[in-house]
Amino acid sequence: MALVIGGKSLTKDSITPNGAVVEPAFLDGSTSALAAPDQMYLYRHGVRTNGIYYLNPGGLGANQFYIDFTWTEGVPVVMVLSNRMGTDPFGDTTYSTLTSASVTVEGTYSSARDFNVFVGLPYWPYLGDSVIQGVYNNTNTYSTSDAVELGSMTKSAVWQYAGWTSGYAFDDPRDIRLLGSTSGNPGMYDYHALNGFDFSTYDYGNTCPGNYGGAPWWYGSCWSGSYFGGGSSGSYQNGPYWTSSGGDYYAYGAIYLGFYRADFRGEND
Repeated sequence: MALVIGGKSLTKDSITPNGAVVEPAFLDGSTSALAAPDQMYLYRHGVRTNGIYYLNPGGLGANQFYIDFTWTEGVPVVMVLSNRMGTDPFGDTTYSTLTSASVTVEGTYSSARDFNVFVGLPYWPYLGDSVIQGVYNNTNTYSTSDAVELGSMTKSAVWQYAGWTSGYAFDDPRDIRLLGSTSGNPGMYDYHALNGFDFSTYDYGNTCPGNYGGAPWWYGSCWSGSYFGGGSSGSYQNGPYWTSSGGDYYAYGAIYLGFYRADFRGEND
């Protein structure tokens, strides 16, 4: 049981053997030893600068995550997946890696966002209850000068999800709902999430990744709105698609997670 002194709750670790009260360390995310439990913890302790921070979501292990504090007031979000047109997006990354508490990065992992990232799926439910996804710059080549801030996306959408099934499909379509979209429903929501398709990689699941350079995705039969496009092979563009498999592809795409349900906010304060 915690001891309350001066309105502050103190655990046994907050009191030294001689009785002196020691303020608990602020987990500012600067090192793995100071990994914050989630982005809401940092936000509620005054952090507002976008960038790379150490988090330990769900106690699964500390890793570095890119956090955007500026997209919507009160809802800091964590980037869990991104792809730049013309890169080779995780075509040789195994199912065991992407479904473990890991963060896989291609490129320079920095606040400039000049990287591809895939955050291991076990982390996702501890980083938010809602998906915030966007794509930028229709059918053009990606450039490091592109304004790929989440608030500058050409198309964007927000939708809630309930977690994972055993096959890392979005769980229970009855609980998945679109909260808002700038231009039609993204394929990830309308096709993959609502249909409960399992996550697949080149070495696990259905045969679809083999058609698209091994690119991992929640394949159905086999397409619609894959952020990894045609991967390193095939006739489709190697870039993020918003929906379907036609001309609706982009130079850059990113997916973030945030806490929208009020009962989740601040639970790790």
